[in-house]
This record gives sequence, C-alpha cells and structure tokens, in this order.
Amino acid sequence: METEIWLPVVWYEGLYEVSNLWRVRSIDRIIERSWYFFKKKWIIKKQCVTWNYLNTCFCKKWIKVTRNVHNIVAQTFIPNHDNLPLVCHLVESIPANNSVSNLFWGTYKDNTQDMIKKWRSRLRRDYWKWKKSIEHPSSIKILQYTLDWILIKEWDSTAEAKLILWITWILNCLKWRNKTAWCFIWKYS
Repeated sequence: METEIWLPVVWYEGLYEVSNLWRVRSIDRIIERSWYFFKKKWIIKKQCVTWNYLNTCFCKKWIKVTRNVHNIVAQTFIPNHDNLPLVCHLVESIPANNSVSNLFWGTYKDNTQDMIKKWRSRLRRDYWKWKKSIEHPSSIKILQYTLDWILIKEWDSTAEAKLILWITWILNCLKWRNKTAWCFIWKYS
C-alpha cells in the first residue's frame, strides 16, 4: 500500500495540506476575529459536482474559494515543466480518482480526446443497453397518439421511443400517473 505524503497546498501554505492520496486537511492554527480561538487539524470533506469531479472549499483571509481536487493534487505533486494548461486524468480512469498516479498535465487537445473516448465508450454501452431492451422478449409495443386520439406511430418498446424522441415520462403515462407525456397520449398495444 502506498504511504501517504502530505505537502502544503499552493497559495494556501500554512493553512491547508494535500496528500498524494488526494485527501485535503486543515492545519492547526489560531483564528482571529473579535476573539481568538484554536482550530484543530481535520480532514476536509469533498463535494461531487457535475461529471464526477470532486471539489473542496478553501478559506483565506475570510475569502472562500472552491477548487477542484485534481488541480490541487497536480499543482502540489506533479511538476509542470512545459507549462501545460490543464490537468487530465488517465484515459480509462474514473474522474473521482484524483491520486497522483492517475493525473498528468496536458493540453486542450489531450483533454478533448480523453472526453471523446469516454463519451464513445458510454454511448457504446448505452446503445447495447437500448438494443437489448428493444429485443427483450418481455418488451411491449406501445402506441403514440395525438391529443385528438389520432394514431401517429407504433413503437417496439418504451426504450426505443424514449431514445429517438427524447421524451421522458412515457412510463408515467402508460401507468396512468400522467394523462399525457409531451402532448402525446401513450397506450400499450
């Protein structure tokens, strides 16, 4: 198992430290307001934002700043000799894994290629999931009507209609929770 190494966070020296295992902690210090109090060392919680990237909040001179954990780890542990602008994750990795062995400095092109590869694998997975749901023996054909009960189309399954039309709540309409879904009436055939 890898040993944990703690180094001060860039721009927050004397206040916060980050480890090579992407944990962030505050340092023991005395905080001055209208009174003084001692703040003990503690591990800071991280929040998960969109795209599964973790971020955390820092405070210096009563100004709060939220920063991504992978940027903090890379700035502290990985030297950027070529002055590359972005911190990228390895191709097959999870964005929430911010350990030093999983990060590298890269260009915008590297970041875009990484994003395209991740999206292609996700689309491929979703396509086969959709394909299986259509060909599933228990999939039931559904009928799409206008509000005047004029038949528009017969679909092989709800998954197919949902994927092609980008309409949600079809199942709610079929289960009588809603009367319509996006100005269409849906019924089992």
